[in-house]
Amino acid sequence: MENDTARIGFVRKKARQIIKDSKITNPPVILRKIIDFLSKEFDIDVIKADFKGEYDGITVTIGDSHTLGFDENNPINRKRFSIAHELGHIVLGHTNGKNNDYDFESRDCRELEANEFAAELLVPYEFLKRDVNGVLTVKDLSLKYYVSEQMLWNRIKECKLI
Repeated sequence: MENDTARIGFVRKKARQIIKDSKITNPPVILRKIIDFLSKEFDIDVIKADFKGEYDGITVTIGDSHTLGFDENNPINRKRFSIAHELGHIVLGHTNGKNNDYDFESRDCRELEANEFAAELLVPYEFLKRDVNGVLTVKDLSLKYYVSEQMLWNRIKECKLI
């Protein structure tokens, strides 16, 4: 993969297919269900860790085994995004053994792809499109999807639903 071109359409399709194959039809997306589904194809172990604010999440890959760690001290919405983001790295083949130091603000296309994967996984476009036309507020929707209000606002704007 070229390091300067994010494959946003591919990433979205991949997340949507995983949601469909996991038989998730309504929010919130249950990450345990996603992990159990992905475990048919990938060797994934998920662990809680205390990263002391240095990382929100990290994936270590040895051979074909992936250990995904998330900071147990973060709020639940942040934990969910971190886990979904790290799953994105695994599914999208970003775990090539290089020891790169990524951060959420990085413009590295692998980080952009993992962020987009997490957003589509946690707040699927089709679910959101259906729900935005309802009577729920953004606060209500954030509770329904189990994500932060900021993430939900970003997703609504990104999906051009307002």
